[in-house]
Amino acid sequence: MNNFLIIGYGLIGKERLKSLIKIYSNKNFTCDVYDPNIDKNHEDFEISNKIKFLNNKKDLTKREYDLVIISTPHNLSKDYACLFLNKNIDILIEKPLGRNISEMREILGHQKKSKIHVGFNYEYFEAIKRLKSDLSEDKFGELISVEMSIGHGNSPNMDKSWKLDPNVSGGGVLLDPGIHMIDLLYFLFDSDIQIISVCSWDGFWNTGIEEEVKILLKINKTLVLLNISGVRWKSMFEISINGKDAYARISGRGRTYGDQVYYYGERWSWLNGKSQSDNEQLLSKSACENSFTDELKEIISGREANTSRAISGMELYEEIKCKIV
Repeated sequence: MNNFLIIGYGLIGKERLKSLIKIYSNKNFTCDVYDPNIDKNHEDFEISNKIKFLNNKKDLTKREYDLVIISTPHNLSKDYACLFLNKNIDILIEKPLGRNISEMREILGHQKKSKIHVGFNYEYFEAIKRLKSDLSEDKFGELISVEMSIGHGNSPNMDKSWKLDPNVSGGGVLLDPGIHMIDLLYFLFDSDIQIISVCSWDGFWNTGIEEEVKILLKINKTLVLLNISGVRWKSMFEISINGKDAYARISGRGRTYGDQVYYYGERWSWLNGKSQSDNEQLLSKSACENSFTDELKEIISGREANTSRAISGMELYEEIKCKIV
């Protein structure tokens, strides 16, 4: 696999191109990058002889690719996905897999022999990988509760952005970034999830979408609380695990969120004479710079598609959406 196409040259498209350059280094590969607003003579990289920038959609069908990476606004993803699935070319489509369950089913209906990979890079964060391992080794004992929070502050004039346009984005914060948190639930726990209650708030951007959502779930006996917001003026990402034997806290995800740190503590460890905080162990600290690269590396190496988890996530999203009050 060494011939690639990236559709969409925004923040994520650029991350994927940087990842390809890291993965292949001095090895042979080619990558076309298509964006209707890009200058086809664009040269960000020293190895640009391997990279061709395109702004004419007709050029997309002139070559065969091993993998097409779709990193466009959500309303454009479906048509590109179906185009290349019909050509039996593997795709990596950045989350979500369609703006709704109907679009997801339409995309899946065009799949024949090719793989569909959905871009969920959070599971490649060092702290998340360590947490999954600790959960599998039952280091917390029976889980009492789990809290997962993500908050964006956005920026002035975001009301003019496609991300806050429900017709383009497909929804509010429940869909994006919320689908990331739903996917993490399936990645970390892989269990039946029961919806208890859902509440939402809107009133700042006023574009017709939910701007903050609180979701109470249960996984077996474990209480799960999801906090998702587009009106947090300090960006935040946190996971809190509370078990009968131990607890954990993850915070940050790089960039403006700060380094991602993972602290682990055992029940009543203060009995050894130190404070509970002093007994906590820092198990991981990372700037989260490699998640896109690690995900793409696994896909190139033949990773099984994560489509089934993406389907489960979209189905749960639709159920949660219907219960918003």
